[in-house]
Amino acid sequence: MALNTFYKVLVGVVVTVVVILAIAVPVALLCCGDADRQTPGLNAVPGGNILIKEGDPESGKAYIEKITSFLKPYMEMSKKTEVINCNSTVRPQGNQVCDYPESFLSHCGRSTNFGFNRSTPCVLLTLTMDESFRPTPYENLHELPKDIPRDLLADMEEDLENGKLRKGIWVDCNNDYLYSPKPLFPDYYYDNVDAEGYLPPIVAVMFKLTSKKNQDIRVECRLWAKDIDSTDQRSKVSFTLRLDGE
Repeated sequence: MALNTFYKVLVGVVVTVVVILAIAVPVALLCCGDADRQTPGLNAVPGGNILIKEGDPESGKAYIEKITSFLKPYMEMSKKTEVINCNSTVRPQGNQVCDYPESFLSHCGRSTNFGFNRSTPCVLLTLTMDESFRPTPYENLHELPKDIPRDLLADMEEDLENGKLRKGIWVDCNNDYLYSPKPLFPDYYYDNVDAEGYLPPIVAVMFKLTSKKNQDIRVECRLWAKDIDSTDQRSKVSFTLRLDGE
């Protein structure tokens, strides 16, 4: 009898643990989502379904708080001694990492609440790379595929340096947008990804929704580089925007 009771208790404990895990794992996935991943690939903050209401600042509050929290480590970078201002000729060495000043966010900065109170919400894109995912940048216009988006091609042509493309991984989103600082993750940000305090660069994308009220706007942002497989989920990120109003 005592043995049967023991097994009943044991079975009860196992069932309880399984139920807790079944609940906890989906909740954790819903909580964090793609935007909080640090695994290689393109990510968006905030991500998922983004809903705001025209004339209602409270509707954007959660998104503003999420972006503010995400940016906190970036805002503290300048206090560290190993942080430098990088460009195509000044690259990180040793334990150095590239700074990402807030001014790069431009119209998507904290002073505008990231556009959420103006019906022009901003989404921050980051690209994390390591040895398992390290696309090769295009070097000139002749290497571009025929299906390159026209708007991205125009941005590339405007940004040529001595006839060559700026080195880095380009990104394009399939909707009305405005990029800050530009639709490019510069290659020098990836020279020292293992250094302490390293943070990936950000491309901020502002979406103008005032002419698209009360409809779900599905956005897909995609990386463009020499050897990216368009079916590789790490090379793209999707989210939905909606502005409710009269």
